[in-house]
Amino acid sequence: METKDKLKVDKFISLIKGVMSSNLIALDRNVYYAETYDSMIKFFSMNKEVFDKDTFYQGLNMIYGWMPTIPKNSKPVNDDSICIELLKKAYYHKPNTTFTKKDYQELIPYVNNSIVGLSKILHFINPNVYPIWDSNIAYIFGLKWNYQVNNVRLYMIYMIAMHNVGSENGSLREIELKLFESGQFARKIERQSKLK
Repeated sequence: METKDKLKVDKFISLIKGVMSSNLIALDRNVYYAETYDSMIKFFSMNKEVFDKDTFYQGLNMIYGWMPTIPKNSKPVNDDSICIELLKKAYYHKPNTTFTKKDYQELIPYVNNSIVGLSKILHFINPNVYPIWDSNIAYIFGLKWNYQVNNVRLYMIYMIAMHNVGSENGSLREIELKLFESGQFARKIERQSKLK
């Protein structure tokens, strides 16, 4: 890892720990997300052995049901595509044996050219390894522009930081959810301050 990436990991770890120690309480927790999360984990878990093109598209549409967009810019998938092969491998990844930058770049065209969408598919395939990444979480790290959010290198740094913070602060999902809610709250405050 390059020195600048190591410094970025350290910054992310510090910010994650700061958010986890805060007393912020979710104001607008969406019940729909909480009620559907376990069902989505179950879907991917049940289809681990038969993961194919149909499973991919079913999962992709479930995940994009959580997002304010549709996956209209996705590359078509075949059962023998690199997409299916890489995602099958993701089921068995451990925190230190995840994808390379090249692997992520191979997968992104299949999920609307979005690291956000890819992070969600990977999370539901293997929730103990892949944290969800989105614009609300990126905001916590000072990343406000699409080119910053949709950045494989920054997602990889975020993932390393999340695993370094580790179980002392909760599961990946618990940490990610607190980051999401904090980012969402901070963005709401920023929008309101601009209206004044």
